[in-house]
Amino acid sequence: MMKIVFLGNMNNIVFAVAKRLHEKNYDVTFLIDAPKNFLLDRPESYEPELSGNYPAWIKEVIVKEGMRAIKFIYPNIFLKHIIQILDEYDVVFLNGFWISLGKYLKKDKWVINVFAGFDLEFADERNIDHYVKSFYNSSWRKIFPRFAVRSFYKKSIKAQAAGIRRADVVNYYPKGINIVGDELLESIKKGQSFKRLQLRGLICSQFPYAPPDPSKNKFVILSITRFFFLNKRNDNKRNDLMIKGIGEFIRQNKITKNLEIIFFEKGADLQAAKDMCEQEGISPFVRWTKQVSVDELTEYFKHCDVAFDQLGDQWIGAGLFSMLTGRPLIANARPEVFDQLTGEATPVCQATTVEEISSWLTRLYQNRNLIKTIGIKSREYVLNHYDLEKTVNFYTETFSEFRKMNKKDKVIAQVANN
Repeated sequence: MMKIVFLGNMNNIVFAVAKRLHEKNYDVTFLIDAPKNFLLDRPESYEPELSGNYPAWIKEVIVKEGMRAIKFIYPNIFLKHIIQILDEYDVVFLNGFWISLGKYLKKDKWVINVFAGFDLEFADERNIDHYVKSFYNSSWRKIFPRFAVRSFYKKSIKAQAAGIRRADVVNYYPKGINIVGDELLESIKKGQSFKRLQLRGLICSQFPYAPPDPSKNKFVILSITRFFFLNKRNDNKRNDLMIKGIGEFIRQNKITKNLEIIFFEKGADLQAAKDMCEQEGISPFVRWTKQVSVDELTEYFKHCDVAFDQLGDQWIGAGLFSMLTGRPLIANARPEVFDQLTGEATPVCQATTVEEISSWLTRLYQNRNLIKTIGIKSREYVLNHYDLEKTVNFYTETFSEFRKMNKKDKVIAQVANN
């Protein structure tokens, strides 16, 4: 039986796959590198009972803190013990900056890159000037000479690109979500044959349906998306549109009570978001909440009437959880991409402008029965297209293809690709 290992779990995007493969009796090892206080990258974020009580197939890997970024440039020196562990397996799933280790694995290993987003986009040399400029945002860093900082980023980017080139299979956003990322991936993998998974399954049972209560007085708006809207990068969430749209909704409906807006305190532009809430006059209705585990999010979705996800040019992520719970989601669902990919129209409350956001909120506020109608359609949509089993089946079918190629053929293919 093939031995499978996972390393890297940014925002818990791969744990669900590892767990399901383990349940299917595959020989799986899940390696955790995140500190204990970084809950979002640890399995207990999904399953609290795992905290301090990991089964044998889940293991911690020790990477000493300090100069961590340098270690990924020279992993064959500083992370040699990790590479040796990975080389004990037949299939290696890598995520985040662990992707750079792929280059150093034995040629007969099958490598799968599961991209969170930035771990692919970082490998673009055209962004070096941006990274160098961002590095000097802290005044104390000015002691480092610019040529050294530039050299560091150039080596980091090359290391990540080399890891991506090593991959036999990649999982990245659907084609068209990030055209720059699509082009970068094709450029790095030029001349190679590789498989690409475009959707990523969820543990749908984690968010059971919860019927909304149309009789309750309070109207609850929820957004768990990080605040990131000042930067022009592709992953700009456009939370500014959300805040302004909510402000317009409140003014148009002359709301003075029985409204609660729940925002999570996370994101690079958190303070800017709080300032904008004051400017738009929505602060009296906002309840700021600290980050919680995925497991705890179920209660937030259950008690809200409508949720928000990104309104920019990215894709829907955590908003799928609210849809599973049976709540309408206001977002830019990128119908030009997903309607073609899934073969059906998305039930998301499509919005990319302040006016569209305000209009959707008004419709849901004035007709609470609409919350249930859209919510049921939303749950069915996610179950149809994001069921974890679809993703797992893709990988198991891929494993079957791997088995048909013996290790000698694999080495020859790797030498040809490189």
